[in-house]
Amino acid sequence: MTPGATPWARRALTMGLRRLGLALLTAVLMALGTATLLVAAWLVLDRAQAWTDAPYAWTGVFMVTLAFGSPGAVLFGLLVAPLAAWAGTVRPGLQWLVGALGGGALVWSTTNLPWSVLGVLGGLLYVALEARFARRAARAPELG
Repeated sequence: MTPGATPWARRALTMGLRRLGLALLTAVLMALGTATLLVAAWLVLDRAQAWTDAPYAWTGVFMVTLAFGSPGAVLFGLLVAPLAAWAGTVRPGLQWLVGALGGGALVWSTTNLPWSVLGVLGGLLYVALEARFARRAARAPELG
């Protein structure tokens, strides 16, 4: 940021980068959870061979999920996160609805309806992380 930048421009840039970072963190957490649940289900269903291949399978599922989730997370951070933040100023519960519907719609636009559940969960996780960050920033103003 240039030395002559206005405070509102600096704040807008900071908030945009925070939203993008939280969206990418949400993608990583969702990929970890998805890989763990899918490999755990595989271990329960196929006990014979699954135990030897489980670490490789988990790594592969995590990497594929993250590869497909990262572009969606960037779009979520650019499109849905500002809209959800605005909706939270209108009515606090509306932020959760916009986050869930926006995440589900982004995943549904690239895959099918059953996979959009991951987008809904990702949107809810993002809003929870955003709310936690906002509470923490309110307690310590030097962090926000």
